[in-house]
Amino acid sequence: KRYDNELKCFTLSAEHSVLLMCLHNAIKRSPSNNAFLMRTIVDIDGLVRKGINWSSLTDDSIQFHIVPFVYFSLLFAQRLINTKIPKEVLSALKNRCSRWQLIEVAIHQKCFVSLKHYSIFYSKIYRILSPFVFNAHWKNRIKWLLLIPILFPPQWKMAGFFRLDRHSPLVFFTYIANPFRWI
Repeated sequence: KRYDNELKCFTLSAEHSVLLMCLHNAIKRSPSNNAFLMRTIVDIDGLVRKGINWSSLTDDSIQFHIVPFVYFSLLFAQRLINTKIPKEVLSALKNRCSRWQLIEVAIHQKCFVSLKHYSIFYSKIYRILSPFVFNAHWKNRIKWLLLIPILFPPQWKMAGFFRLDRHSPLVFFTYIANPFRWI
């Protein structure tokens, strides 16, 4: 943490702010979820321009077990807006990722098509492989192996696909129409 004179309180250090932004970009607002926000990448770029203690960022990402997500987000920022990330940092993060994690990072990169579009194909592959690559519980692995989240998304998601109120009784009929939505 660091003390911010303008806010008169403690805030996250620049390194931890970058880690938080990387997690937002890779998990919550990720291209694979079609929830990507450019402002996250711009925030990462702004913090990097102000100066980052790269060894601290690398060490903390290893300590928190978030290396693949940080690696993905930093590569993504470099790709989209040419954020200046030292090659040694990317190399160190890449070396800490397993082979499957690197494959998953590459698939996640392919999910992004443009600011308003994402690749449904790569997104589904990413989601199917994620529980296996990122050490989820066996219950999640089996669920994704059987494609249950793709064939039977949550009720609130189905309501969104068909522009219905999430509490509408018609939501249950959307599961019948869902396979035709893909065609």
